[in-house]
Amino acid sequence: SESSFINQFNIGLSLLSFSQKEAFCLQQEGFSLAQIAQLTASESETVRSRIRYAKQALKKHLEKYRG
Repeated sequence: SESSFINQFNIGLSLLSFSQKEAFCLQQEGFSLAQIAQLTASESETVRSRIRYAKQALKKHLEKYRG
């Protein structure tokens, strides 16, 4: 069901490191890589990597959930 998917998504988010969760959530809110880099005092490539790893971890968690 949708509510259990959302629950699993939230669990997946909670498993991310703070920096990955921060970058991923900011991107989902519509911030650009450059803006996220400025907000987090990080390099753009670092932000890009954090988002990539966050997406990979979420995908892996949700695929496990879906079985």
